[in-house]
Amino acid sequence: MASASIRVFSPSGSEVHSAVATVDPTGPLTVASVVDPGTSTKGPTVTLDSVLGLSVGGAYWVASSAGWGARVLVSEIVGLTVTFATAPPGDLASLDTITGLALGAPVPGSALSNKSLFWRLEWDMRDAGAVRHRARQGTHVVESPNIHLVDVETVSRYVNRAWPGIASGTDYGYFADLAQRAQDRLQRTLTQHEAYPHTIVDRAALSGAMLAAIRWELALEGYVAGGWDPQEYEQAQSTALKRAVSDALQGQWVDREDSGAVDPANVRSPHNLPMRRL
Repeated sequence: MASASIRVFSPSGSEVHSAVATVDPTGPLTVASVVDPGTSTKGPTVTLDSVLGLSVGGAYWVASSAGWGARVLVSEIVGLTVTFATAPPGDLASLDTITGLALGAPVPGSALSNKSLFWRLEWDMRDAGAVRHRARQGTHVVESPNIHLVDVETVSRYVNRAWPGIASGTDYGYFADLAQRAQDRLQRTLTQHEAYPHTIVDRAALSGAMLAAIRWELALEGYVAGGWDPQEYEQAQSTALKRAVSDALQGQWVDREDSGAVDPANVRSPHNLPMRRL
């Protein structure tokens, strides 16, 4: 992107801040050669003329000498050799270039006066050809950090135990992508219960739900426990995730007001009412 700007809106719809955004200045870095085109669980490996500015886990833009362009994630860096998490939608070749992609903008805390959910970010971008692009993003202003419940190490450990043959042929990028998808799935299930990761005091209570989310994402890639029909296994993980989240939140302190204090409304337990038909 040649230029970009951001506008921040409160949950009520009022604009509270605007700023010029900066684009990651990395590159352009040139592909010297393609070492490996990649597999289903490991992205392509290339050598570059430089790796200055690249970092593992970072997102970048590859511009192909064949005319296409796409976003790529860096999985491994060894000297000038770089492995991507997944293959882009096209074949990499010599003379392709890698440039920075991520946008950033400073937003002062004074503009975010109240802790609340569902703030809106409006991005306005122009590329090198002066074509305008717009994007919308939702975020939350909270007191405690919204940490990841599903981390790469947990995913790697689980896959190594359950499918050691798969784990031996994968790299960091595969596990990181799987962890992010499982995290997103778990968070969507939590929000259905009006709960968010930053409001849950005892995150260890969600360990069962975390594993169900990982198994669900693996099932979507065809990795199913022995003896199961794939569709039935996927449905079983969907049910297990919802049940595990519900069980974890029952009787737990969920600080929905993000106040840091316990009050009766924060702890909700299941209530069963006996019903009888006469």
